[in-house]
Amino acid sequence: MTQGSRTNQVINLDTELLLGKRLARPAKVFLFGQEWTIRRDLSGAEVVEFWQKITANDGPAAMTLLIGDEGEVFSEKLLALPLKVYQRIFSRLLEIAGIRRGDEPEEETGESMASSSES
Repeated sequence: MTQGSRTNQVINLDTELLLGKRLARPAKVFLFGQEWTIRRDLSGAEVVEFWQKITANDGPAAMTLLIGDEGEVFSEKLLALPLKVYQRIFSRLLEIAGIRRGDEPEEETGESMASSSES
């Protein structure tokens, strides 16, 4: 390449590779007095769909992707919590689901909720 000339280079970002290894077996989480099953096998397209739903403030639909049919009930219980507790639980769920690594810094936004335990 000569100085001053530019070529358009396409960089392929594969969401499957960016997300890294995820586990096929679901995780059991005990919260709100009952056991919930958290998916850990979301495809890259499902992770994008999850974040689209969160961004559109459709938490129940996003939780349905992670938890299944009980996602809407789970979301209602979660939204009843104080914001700080909600954020810790949400963040922990993302770690369990393989959507977020535990070593990533938490953002101080209202979109996070984390404090669940894996069984």
